[in-house]
Amino acid sequence: AAEFAEFQGFMTHVVTPNNRPLIGRGGVSVQPTAQWQSFDFTNILIIGSIGDPLESLDNIDPALFDWIRELHLKGSKIVAIDTGIFVVAKAGLLQQNKAVMHSYFAHLFGELFPEIMLMTEQKALIDGNVYLSSGPYSHSSVMLEIVEEYFGKHTRNLGNQFLSTIESSGNSHSYCDVFRYMQHRDELILK
Repeated sequence: AAEFAEFQGFMTHVVTPNNRPLIGRGGVSVQPTAQWQSFDFTNILIIGSIGDPLESLDNIDPALFDWIRELHLKGSKIVAIDTGIFVVAKAGLLQQNKAVMHSYFAHLFGELFPEIMLMTEQKALIDGNVYLSSGPYSHSSVMLEIVEEYFGKHTRNLGNQFLSTIESSGNSHSYCDVFRYMQHRDELILK
């Protein structure tokens, strides 16, 4: 979006909960470009999926939740996608006590955060400076809202055209097409 808007001052950094590379399914690696502790403010913090919350949520350093709360108090926009919403909920940022969640994790979310009402008919939700997207394929509307806030309607329209081109390419599979293959714990297949 910054390129579409010809905005030169927009910087992107990648941070991870433990400041080490993350290795995802299939060996995909995410390399941090900085340590999260080095930032006392950011315009936008995007919290991606944390995988299975039962395996990962309790392993996150409590100081990271404090950091997220502090960024939010200073006016940072906090975006959570898919199971990243568990992080936002645990940080206590869902002020209206509403959230969206992919149906696969909705029951677990309800167990862990019974005080937060799930908006099952919605895929995205904006609560002040907190932006929630229930899954990896429903985040574009949330992202385009932020693009418009920072770069204007024209850049949002360009971004929408770009995303529409990608989504209609015919080379991608919907989440439903691949989700059924992910419902196991067979380590040989997941490698």
